[in-house]
Amino acid sequence: MTQTLKPFLEKLYSGSFDNKTTIFYNDTIQINDFYCDFDRSIYRELKSFFDESPKSFLSGKLMLGILGQFKKFLKTREYKDLKRTVLSRLEDSLPQIINVKLSSDVHLEIMNLIKEKNIVKANELLLKHQFKSFKNCYLSCIQLLDETKLKIFEKLIVETMYYLCKMELCDKEDFVEIKTQITMQPRILEEREQDLTEILEINDFDDKDLTRIENMITTLYQSLSKIHFKSIFSNIKFEMICFGSFINGFSLGNSDVDCSILTNNYLDERQLLSYFYTAFQSVRPLDFQFLLLNSKVIRIPLIKIHSDELGEMDFAINNVLGVANSKLLKNYAETSKKCQILGKLVKIWGKNHRLIGPSALSSYAMVLLVIYFLQLKKILPSLQSIAKKKRLKNKTVAPILKVKRKVKNYEVEEFDTIIEFENDPKEIQKYMKENNYPVNSQGVFQLLLEFFKFYRGNGIFSKLGLRCNIKKGRVDFKRTTEENACLYSIVDPFDSAHNPGVRLKKDLHMADCDRMLITIDNTIRFLEQGDIRSAFNIK
Repeated sequence: MTQTLKPFLEKLYSGSFDNKTTIFYNDTIQINDFYCDFDRSIYRELKSFFDESPKSFLSGKLMLGILGQFKKFLKTREYKDLKRTVLSRLEDSLPQIINVKLSSDVHLEIMNLIKEKNIVKANELLLKHQFKSFKNCYLSCIQLLDETKLKIFEKLIVETMYYLCKMELCDKEDFVEIKTQITMQPRILEEREQDLTEILEINDFDDKDLTRIENMITTLYQSLSKIHFKSIFSNIKFEMICFGSFINGFSLGNSDVDCSILTNNYLDERQLLSYFYTAFQSVRPLDFQFLLLNSKVIRIPLIKIHSDELGEMDFAINNVLGVANSKLLKNYAETSKKCQILGKLVKIWGKNHRLIGPSALSSYAMVLLVIYFLQLKKILPSLQSIAKKKRLKNKTVAPILKVKRKVKNYEVEEFDTIIEFENDPKEIQKYMKENNYPVNSQGVFQLLLEFFKFYRGNGIFSKLGLRCNIKKGRVDFKRTTEENACLYSIVDPFDSAHNPGVRLKKDLHMADCDRMLITIDNTIRFLEQGDIRSAFNIK
């Protein structure tokens, strides 16, 4: 017996059936003894069901999963239309989940329940989100509110706290402490901002670092000019270019240099890199030491160059995507000063806790996490999305770059990628104004605290199963088992197959993942206590 699609959708939506007993075949679906025809009305039935469903973020996420199961039964145009509808709902609901205005949504929900005298439900939420007490919840909330928002919520905080005291669920001393905290919060925030400024000044890139790096680049360039290339390389043009933190706006005083030789056509970069390594040995400058990393397990082969006097350098061949990524990040740093400062502070934190390195994330991955966090908070737009919209509007040709390289098994990998992003500050500001990007009044301290809460083990990033994708700059869900295996699934802006978070796989690097999450939780605790030095592991 065949029926309409709606009963099945309701079962799918509620999760009240066993996936193992679901069978898709031909134009029919069977769930246990339930049969349903797939016909031309499937699109209309899905659209009607989606329109009637609750307009919430969770509802939108569930519907996205449902839509994926019906993809093969829909025309491409129909599927894209339904997906746009669902994604639009997610975008509309996003501020309730992530945006600064409601970043303390759990705290405010608890307070509103107290205001409604629903203490049982408020206590359930308190325990669920691991607050030790109502006092702890209130203090945590105040930490996330700047002076303007504190004035808005002050009445709610005081009224509900007073009710808790009346019900003997809080002591009068707690009530006095909360009121004092509200009064002192502007000064406390100012002091913590100053502490962060001092940490940044101590670790920041300065003129001495610039001179050191310039000398290293000059010395290496002079060494390259002394190399006499064999006939197989004699007709190839070489250009030496720097990228990485040195030019992307997120450099620190201890940052090394990333350098790449760009050629005018494809050649075997592993073979050429070995040639350069041998040549450097013969024209070794000053105290430079060279280490060739060219085994098949290394994704991008390079020569590590060390100088006791001038520092470290990574030397690669035709790393065009590294150059493009550096220019993209530089534009993000220039778009928002908060982005630049937050990115540098997170790098300092990561290096001090040894969470940046071979057994953890790279500095590049950390900065991508910062940018994505700020995009979801509507502080930054997606510069790639702006450029794409402009290109489609002007009907211009996409700037496609053909990338060709040898991968782990020494086979040649080849793929096309579009290198485009908006770099005109006026165009970026115009876009943000037209799309109602709010003015963010939070300080760096509050953003830093919220950043760690966003990426903690039970934070929104993990709970919603998101992946960091600054190319889209909006909610983007994990898609594959490979992505789900990573603590942080990150999409490279120009190489979608590359996940910069791959060093932290939950199954292979369990101890490293645990250390990352434990450190984040401890950092949150120290920041909330105002112990900035401990948060950054400064003795």
